[in-house]
Amino acid sequence: MRSSSFPVVALMTAATPAIAQEDVSISVHAVDETTRAAISSAALLLERPGEEKPVAVGVTDANGLGVIKGVPEGRYRLTITAAGFASSTTNVLVGETTTALDLGRIALTPDGQAIVVTGERTDDVALAPGANSFLIENNALAQSGSVLSAMKGLPGITVEREGQVLLRGSDKVMILIDGKPSALTGVGNQTSLDSIPASNIERIDIINNPSARYGAQGSAGIINIVMRAEKKYGWSGHVGLKGGFGALGRRKPDLPTQLGSFDWTPKIAPYFSLNHNGDSADYHLQGEILLQRKLPNNEFTTRYYDDGRIIVSQVPENRKQQHYVLKGGTDQRLSDNDTLSVSGVFDLENHIDRAQVPFIETTTDTLTRYWFWREKEQTGHASGAINYRHDFPEAGHTLSVRAEYIRGWEDETYALNEVSPIRTGDDLTHIIAHENTVPVSVDYVRPMSNGRIEIGTKVQWRWIPVTYLTQPGFMSIIYPGLGETSDWKENIYAGYVNLVRETRALTIEAGLRAEQTKVSYTLDPVNIYYPRNDSYDYFRLFPNVRLTTKLGSGTDISLFYNRRVDRPGEPELRVFPKYDDPELLKVGNPYLRPQFTTAYEASIQQDWDSLNASLALYHRRITDAYQRIYAIDETNTTYNIINKIYANTGKASNTGAELIAHWKAAKDVKVNASLNAFRIHRDAAQITLLFPYVRSLTLPETSDFTWDGKLGVEAPLGKSTKAQLNGVYYAARDIAQGRQAARGSVDFSLTRTFDKERIKASLSATDIFNTFGTKTRVNGIGFDALYENYYETQAIMLSLELKI
Repeated sequence: MRSSSFPVVALMTAATPAIAQEDVSISVHAVDETTRAAISSAALLLERPGEEKPVAVGVTDANGLGVIKGVPEGRYRLTITAAGFASSTTNVLVGETTTALDLGRIALTPDGQAIVVTGERTDDVALAPGANSFLIENNALAQSGSVLSAMKGLPGITVEREGQVLLRGSDKVMILIDGKPSALTGVGNQTSLDSIPASNIERIDIINNPSARYGAQGSAGIINIVMRAEKKYGWSGHVGLKGGFGALGRRKPDLPTQLGSFDWTPKIAPYFSLNHNGDSADYHLQGEILLQRKLPNNEFTTRYYDDGRIIVSQVPENRKQQHYVLKGGTDQRLSDNDTLSVSGVFDLENHIDRAQVPFIETTTDTLTRYWFWREKEQTGHASGAINYRHDFPEAGHTLSVRAEYIRGWEDETYALNEVSPIRTGDDLTHIIAHENTVPVSVDYVRPMSNGRIEIGTKVQWRWIPVTYLTQPGFMSIIYPGLGETSDWKENIYAGYVNLVRETRALTIEAGLRAEQTKVSYTLDPVNIYYPRNDSYDYFRLFPNVRLTTKLGSGTDISLFYNRRVDRPGEPELRVFPKYDDPELLKVGNPYLRPQFTTAYEASIQQDWDSLNASLALYHRRITDAYQRIYAIDETNTTYNIINKIYANTGKASNTGAELIAHWKAAKDVKVNASLNAFRIHRDAAQITLLFPYVRSLTLPETSDFTWDGKLGVEAPLGKSTKAQLNGVYYAARDIAQGRQAARGSVDFSLTRTFDKERIKASLSATDIFNTFGTKTRVNGIGFDALYENYYETQAIMLSLELKI
């Protein structure tokens, strides 16, 4: 692991920022002031003050409704004229966050008239108040990788091992696909993102301060993945093939075993996207098959005990994997105003992991234990959703009803083997978990003359029964008395209202979400570690406020406030330990409670045409924060076991500043940079752990300043070739009981198009210098430890894509 002197600031994906909002629509009804009857065939004229040429024109229909489309952001004057009526003039503001405007009824005095306007935003705005958007479909590095690899270089995002995504230093992130929760994503664990080809997505939106219309979960913010949607009439799509090798070099020699750790791991992944757009229906289908060897974990551990012992070990997780993903759906236009959408996702992953783990006491150079295991696991997600949308005559006036069923499953078998002076024995554990989720939501949007109102409700039922079977061998290391079953249930009932008002001087967005949540965790009655089942039930209000004002051309200043919650999921509560490393035993805590976060932010965005920049100052205050705690199991006199258990650790805060810049240095030369500097403070806490015995720990108060830096450059090499150099640097930072060392990586890619851009070829190399592995020091009670995880981060991939 390199120190903080890693060359330059590490780099950011050269993704082109893009507009996240859709075309704006403005509607108006022209009526007779005397009779209130609709006025048809009234002329609409939209002009910019001081300009002679009109921006748009329109005519009202038989119901007096008029619509004008294609209006960019700005201030306008709308004039309505009709035979037999005096003309009427109305000022119109299409703001930065406007999605649609309904000017309502405009009355014309006899010998007068009305309007409807629809605006389309065309500016290439890089950074908007509270939400940044980045085009990925033209990103060279992303084309040969997954969504997870594309996220690695985006501002404020940190990608950790096993697909964990952090936003501004927190893993409490909600991931959406096309604005909705998906079977492929969740909170705190987003491993399925590695199965989505980035070539099938259009852009990634980062929302640091979500409004009330989003769920209250995800205190760090929301990342919305927008899939590519072909608008071409008829058949369209693309097919592609990716292949390459990972784990090209070793940072540290393996400890002596027959198997060691994988290197030069081969990978191949064909994928496709197929679309058909017709007059009355659209159809889309996307899929990928991934076959690979992988090294998702390669952790070297050195433990220093207070009695002078030093024990080293290595857990290399050698994986052979097959992964299949299929996503499809249809949009059926039942009428001009009604659309029925049906979609589904199927994700199936199988892998076999093998590891041989030596434990060596270095003071005597003695092999104290030889642990080897084989894990066979299948995980999967399947979902089906139906969505009905009604479009009212007024532009942007919609009602949507959505229902979905999501089924996830995990079937994991560990065959555990040990040879040591203490015993030669075999054990087996088998976990079967089925996750069921049924969300039903109703959303209503009503544009107004200078903003919109959003109202909605959502109910969600979620339940996860788990079966845990064991076959203990001679002198088994498996903890007894855990039982064989658990059942986790969560019911959420929510409603929200969100109001947006825009004037020339100020934009106000204010919302309130109310949630009633009931969670229960039922344990097997034979469990000897936790004396009772657990449940909690709460009603909370989650407000959000945004104020944005413009200071001249291209400058926005915004203030934000919101409250959010993070509820621990079943994996954080699960009482059944994982034995891949029997001396670092990872286990959940069924008595874990939610953490609540209050967030404040002030930001400024500046647009200088070729250069866009944003500076945000933020503060998050967290109560009942939860995290993993390291603690020695002193009841076990046979082995040196450290428990890694979730616990609520009291109050914490995160205060920082984030600077993002996108510079179009020349016609096809783009430079992206970001810097996120923050301080994490944790109050001192007294906690009690119940597994495998009751013990209290005191965690000291900690305060740590750290930062992430990213930089990316994209430039042409001739007409059809594009090069991209990206990198990222994470400075050293404190964790709950220790410190993680600095790390960084540099990525490079080349992309070339052929046959009028119908064929695209990409070559990418990630983590060129193999410096992105983690090194963590833990200061425990009775021991200190150094964990060095040199998992697979380095890879070279070649991809070829053909438009059809």
